Amino acid sequence: MLRAGWIAIALGVMVGAGLLAFAFLRWTPLVPADAASAPIARTVMTGEIAPDVTDETDVTDIPISPFGQECLPRIERPTGYMDLCWEAHRAPYDADAAKDYYLLHVSGTFGAGSDGSPRWALMKGDLVGAPSDGVMEGWPSGEFDGSCRPEPVSIAAAGPGVQETLCGHIVGTDVGVGTWARAATWTCVGCLLPDDSDRSLSLYVMVGVAAGTVPEWDVYADFGS
Repeated sequence: MLRAGWIAIALGVMVGAGLLAFAFLRWTPLVPADAASAPIARTVMTGEIAPDVTDETDVTDIPISPFGQECLPRIERPTGYMDLCWEAHRAPYDADAAKDYYLLHVSGTFGAGSDGSPRWALMKGDLVGAPSDGVMEGWPSGEFDGSCRPEPVSIAAAGPGVQETLCGHIVGTDVGVGTWARAATWTCVGCLLPDDSDRSLSLYVMVGVAAGTVPEWDVYADFGS
């Protein structure tokens, strides 16, 4: 009986250690509720509004106008850095007489600082006003997990064959009730210890607005440990 008791204890310790190791490998941080609470940029697009595509349009020479882009000053903290750029433009091949379609692309690179490394990162595009008939589409959409892999950007306005590499745990969602915002969030999985890896995150948002209207977005970004 004594031997059986020690065996049971040993098995319990082994199971407990296995569960602890699994929890360590799957640990993910919580993103603070107030993360990315203040905008860091507002998009500005300039140029003539390109005409709608018709059967007579030369599709090899469609102007992408209005257009705007900006790379923002680096965000630096002891626990890391983030470089962020945005680009926004009228979607080509737009043949809808009632609406004009526009695409926002926010891209960021982030990595370690002097006192650690990011364990979560967040970017958000919030449309100023509302889209026509509620037409809005975002990417990433849903949840991605696992090792780095290329994924197609499933928004036609982004162009054919556009791909982004997704790494780790990434979630793309609508943000809040009554807002017209989309967010992409990266969180580490099992990275309790700091590392010096550079990572990237992208967000695409397409909206339809009343013909002749040029939309604006407020851009948000944040990261932490």
